[in-house]
Amino acid sequence: MTHERFCCVSRIGQLTSDIYKNNIFTSSSQPQLRDRTTMGTEYILVNQTKKELISFTHLNGAKKRELAGNDAQPAMVTWYLLSNQGDQIQFISDHDNYWPFATGSQEELCQFSDKTDSLVDELIKQGILRDHGYLYQDENNPDTEYIRDIRRSW
Repeated sequence: MTHERFCCVSRIGQLTSDIYKNNIFTSSSQPQLRDRTTMGTEYILVNQTKKELISFTHLNGAKKRELAGNDAQPAMVTWYLLSNQGDQIQFISDHDNYWPFATGSQEELCQFSDKTDSLVDELIKQGILRDHGYLYQDENNPDTEYIRDIRRSW
């Protein structure tokens, strides 16, 4: 999975937001109607030291409550932080122009490597997460517009 959507900071989370907005699904594990008028702040996890990011693309949420409450995201963040101790790592939101690092800028995010898929794969191999298919998959663009159903194994 590439992360071209990060080349423009205002596009962070655009794919997931578009899927939810256009298909009126919530980010919970069970599809439900959602209020189309509200779109919360979404986040990515940025590792400035290694020039990597976790975009949470194709997962069921990248908002504050979703990152804390869904199955996959807390496991991903914990594993990534523990595996990269000592690195400069921060969450970056799609609504702020705030850059928490002494060097670099948000414009450089398009050059960072997105580790979302490889991190999910690693946690599945470790027996921490399980792939249960899809929560949503677009009929017209099934290869690019989908939400994976990734859950805790235990």
